[in-house]
Amino acid sequence: MRYASKRYKAKVSELHTKARSNDMSIELWLELKIRCSELKESRRLRDKEGQIIIWEQLSIDDNMVTFPMQTLKGTPLDVLSVCFNAESFIRLQQSYGECPKEIAVKVIGSLEN
Repeated sequence: MRYASKRYKAKVSELHTKARSNDMSIELWLELKIRCSELKESRRLRDKEGQIIIWEQLSIDDNMVTFPMQTLKGTPLDVLSVCFNAESFIRLQQSYGECPKEIAVKVIGSLEN
């Protein structure tokens, strides 16, 4: 039991030191570590199974459009494709294939405003 307590104290001290050196709280540091782990898992899945964009589930905000991505087998990835202007949307279409015309018109219209 004593050995486990020493390991736990060492781990917490290490987290505290890293968080303090980056001017963060331990909670924020842990949240970033968890998110980093999720992104690495998404990258592994993407590299293993390939990826596609779900054009129909777009989200249009003030000056950007986001598209969720999934693997070719249908597993959702925790990654979004973001377009800030019409040129980036056209490059995205060249990389991942053409999107439906009605979506393309809506996206380009919102990005040009």
